[in-house]
Amino acid sequence: MKETSSANKAACYYASKETGLTLIEVMITITISISMLAILLDIYFSCISQLKVESALSEIQFAAHSAANILTQEIQQAGHIGCARLTADFPIISLPSQVFNVNNQISANNQNELTVRYAEPNSAYLLEDNKHTNRIYISNNIKFDKKDILIISDCKQAEMISPQAIHQFSDRQEITLSQPLRYAYNKYAEISRFVVHKFYIAKSNRQYENGDTVHGLYMEDQWRHKYELISGITAMSIHFNIDDKQQITNAHNITAIELSLKIHSPPLTKPWFVFIKKE
Repeated sequence: MKETSSANKAACYYASKETGLTLIEVMITITISISMLAILLDIYFSCISQLKVESALSEIQFAAHSAANILTQEIQQAGHIGCARLTADFPIISLPSQVFNVNNQISANNQNELTVRYAEPNSAYLLEDNKHTNRIYISNNIKFDKKDILIISDCKQAEMISPQAIHQFSDRQEITLSQPLRYAYNKYAEISRFVVHKFYIAKSNRQYENGDTVHGLYMEDQWRHKYELISGITAMSIHFNIDDKQQITNAHNITAIELSLKIHSPPLTKPWFVFIKKE
C-alpha cells in the first residue's frame, strides 16, 4: 500500500509539472500571436494609407490631364471663323446681342475665369450664291436650331446671323434670317455655330468622405447652361504671355497662356501648371 501511494504521488507531481509547462507555452504562444497580429495590422493600415495616397495621386493626374486637354483645345480654337483667322483688320459684322472681334476672342476675368469665342470647326456650306438676301439654302450635314447664333464666312469676310426660322429638308436646310446679309457670299461659303464658353471653378453639392466640399471645373455656354466638366479642381489662375509690346492691347497680342491649377483628392492637394501656346 505504501508503494502504491508513493507511485500516485509521483504521478501527480509529474502531471502537475507537465501542466505548468503547457500553460507557460500557451502564454508564450498568445504573446507571440498578439505581437504578430499587431505587426500585421500595422502593415495592413500602412498599405491602406499608401493605396489611398496612390489612388489620390492617380485621380489628381487624371483631372490635370483632362483639364489641360479641354482648355488647350478651347484656347487654340479661340477666334476661329472658318477658313480665315480672326485678326484686327479682318472684316466681320457682329450682332447687337453678341459681339465677336479680335479683342474678345479670348479673355480672363479676375484671373480665375477664362472665356473663349469661336465658330465651331464643323460647318455646313452655302448651296448657291447669295447676295444680300434674308433667306439662304445650306447643306444639311450639320443641323442647326432656331436658337443658334451662326457665322457665315469665306476667306475674305464674315458676319454673324440670327435665324428667324429653319426648315429641314432631305437634301438641304432653308434658313430665314432676321435681317438680310450685309455681304455677298459665293457658293460653298461656310456656316458654323458660334459658341461662347466660359470656364471657371465652383463648388458642387457633393462632399468627400472626410466632409470636404467637392469643387470642380465648370463650363457655361452662350445660353447660360452650366456643366461640370472635371471634379477635384479647387482653384485656377490665368496668366497671359504677350508679344514684345509688353502690354495687352487685344487678344491678338497673346502668344501663350499659363494656367495654374490646384487639384484636391483626399488626402492630397497638388498644384499643376499648364503652358498653352496660342496658335
